[in-house]
Amino acid sequence: MKSLLFILVLVQSVIFTDDFSSRNLSENNWSGDWDNLIINSNQQLQNNVSWAAESMLWHPCEVAIDAEWAFWCHFYGTCSAYNLLRMYIMESDSMEGNGYFVQVGGANRNITLCRQEDGKVTKLIENADRKQVLDANASVAVRLTRDERGQWNLFSQVEGVDMDEQIEGDAFANMVQSRYVALLFKNSSQRGTDLYMDDIVVQGDRQDEPLIQQNNDGTVEINREGESITLQRDGFEDEVRLVYTCPDDTYHAHLHIYSSDGRLIRTLCQNRPMGMSGILVWDGTDQQGEDVTIGVYVMLLEITSPAHAPIRKKYPVAVVH
Repeated sequence: MKSLLFILVLVQSVIFTDDFSSRNLSENNWSGDWDNLIINSNQQLQNNVSWAAESMLWHPCEVAIDAEWAFWCHFYGTCSAYNLLRMYIMESDSMEGNGYFVQVGGANRNITLCRQEDGKVTKLIENADRKQVLDANASVAVRLTRDERGQWNLFSQVEGVDMDEQIEGDAFANMVQSRYVALLFKNSSQRGTDLYMDDIVVQGDRQDEPLIQQNNDGTVEINREGESITLQRDGFEDEVRLVYTCPDDTYHAHLHIYSSDGRLIRTLCQNRPMGMSGILVWDGTDQQGEDVTIGVYVMLLEITSPAHAPIRKKYPVAVVH
């Protein structure tokens, strides 16, 4: 067991734990890239390759709500976009499917929660004040919780940096089912034996149906004004507007602009209170305020509320001269 361990506060039976003390992955029902990973003499899961690799193990797991996932990890050297670790909270049977994962490391050298959907990755939780928090030889304890309403909370503790557990942030998501939990090691050719994971704990309940039935009764009304944007800036078709009305003031808007190849172009709002009515506008500019290039873009609107089912809508927009 490691020096950084969280006390599990959920009063539930533990679904499974693994501290790799058996030194036999098959005994604990893990499947995956056996040849790329070992259990070392310290009873830690470690990558063991001499080339750049992505190595994954997965374990059947239906935990989804009123739940907690926890793990410990360590980097020798510095983490980067080529050297990182993930725990996947999978939603589908496919390891390439839709789901959620906690990432430690990456270009920002921090701890994040992300959603993976149709091959696209979107960050749901990232603490701007914690970017570059992971120095060389970082040891990190991570804990992710999800309550019965679908609210995620992400916590971490970096050895030598944090005196106590730190909250990275929270997010809402209506994930319905989980089939697997998975561990991913991504390493460069120089770091083929430098990543470690241990003390896996997963507990909670399965979720067979949506937490709240999908809102199909039209209580949130959204009307799009305009389908294209011209870059002439002559007062004609200069923007696309989403005009909405809500039945109450519990809703929050998340509006992102994506290119046709899936790149995030602009975040117009993130978790913004909607009130009872309002307008969301995109004028064809990117995050730096510059005109985007001619092409087709997607306005992805997500509406969340602690009292209602989430709503997700896509609006294609053609940007022309």
